[in-house]
Amino acid sequence: MFIENAWYVGAWPEELQFGNLLSRRILGQQILFYRQADGTATALIDECCHRKAPLSVGVQEADNVRCMYHGLVFAPDGRCVEIPGQDVISPRIRVRSYPVVEQDGYIWIWMGEPERAKTEDIIPRPWQASSEWAWKPGYVHVGADYRLIMDNLLDFSHLSFVHQNSFGGSRSMANTQAKIERIDGGIRIKRQYPSDPVPPYISRLAPTLEGPVDRWQTYEWRTLGNLLDLDSGFAPAGKGALDGVDVPGALRFHSIQSLTPETETSTHYFWSYTRNFDLDNEALSDKILDETYAGLEEDKVMIEAQQQVVLRTGDHDLMALSMDAGVVQGRNMLKRALAEDRGAAAA
Repeated sequence: MFIENAWYVGAWPEELQFGNLLSRRILGQQILFYRQADGTATALIDECCHRKAPLSVGVQEADNVRCMYHGLVFAPDGRCVEIPGQDVISPRIRVRSYPVVEQDGYIWIWMGEPERAKTEDIIPRPWQASSEWAWKPGYVHVGADYRLIMDNLLDFSHLSFVHQNSFGGSRSMANTQAKIERIDGGIRIKRQYPSDPVPPYISRLAPTLEGPVDRWQTYEWRTLGNLLDLDSGFAPAGKGALDGVDVPGALRFHSIQSLTPETETSTHYFWSYTRNFDLDNEALSDKILDETYAGLEEDKVMIEAQQQVVLRTGDHDLMALSMDAGVVQGRNMLKRALAEDRGAAAA
């Protein structure tokens, strides 16, 4: 059910501090993240190869980790470099290590065959590394299959109902047909809403913005790693924003969302909501963070409830409506990618 040969978001950089050991389950595997003395992010299986004790309850010693059950020490590449009372160490005594890259404000981890990991395959997400965008990191743990969250992200018609008091605010979102096109490794979905009311959360963030507004959403979904990049904005209606005109007073956001499966029924949801205006306003950054958390909590409640129904009845009889065009394409791409990943692993 998981694509293993892909880069996934494993952590936010600030979660890893020298001397602190972070244990996180990813694709059903318990991973130990930590930083070496020079700041290099490192990942090992959180499991001593001797008696299966978790390394995360051990201690970091320089660049290495000592298991505090029987004292074995493991290097960043997984080699055992010390066994108390034993001078000769077989090269077979080691734990699995994982390729890790720190890039664009993320700690990325490759969960598949190490020899297939290529840094250039990481999807660039420059907004989090740019001084022209302001943002704060967000994280939500969702007790649901990552595919249900993926469906949610590829179906923005739900904003009219699940988020009528937050992200949505207008039935026009459910009534607007999306334009869908294939891109490398995923799909692009575009929606435009001319002369729409200002949604509730934007009114709270920018009370001086008066409606009606021209509103747009362009979101790109990449199957490998479950990555969503959403460009959205709001501009005074009728000024040409939907045709590409840079309208004074327009608000533009770029939401970056990453779904990293924890288990078959739970997901790590990493997200940020970047903006290109009022960059030094820390209070605004906090307010956007709070508003986004509130909106994602609405999704979390619905999707976790949906997961419980799926566990009872299965998902074999899900219906596809016209609003589900993006969802269907996303699911089909995922099925093909899963088959390719399984084929590569068997080769």
